[in-house]
Amino acid sequence: MKRQATEYVTLVEALEVTMPFEEFQRAIDAVADRLETEGVRGLVSLNFYGESGSNEVGAILTFSDSESMLKHMDMVTSWKEYETFFDTVK
Repeated sequence: MKRQATEYVTLVEALEVTMPFEEFQRAIDAVADRLETEGVRGLVSLNFYGESGSNEVGAILTFSDSESMLKHMDMVTSWKEYETFFDTVK
């Protein structure tokens, strides 16, 4: 059953990049690749906004419901790719 958009949960984050932008880009690409194959089904969209030379990036993740968001957080926190990503931002 498809959920209504009114049930969606959106996570919005503003992050400071603490490494060269290229390292951040590689880290987020690795997380996104793994999410495509192993991520929760309830992750509706994943978007990062930033540009080389900037020390700020934005992230918007949309989930079909709060349960999917919590499941996602529990899952990715054990991933090496996620740890590497969080080493590039604060």
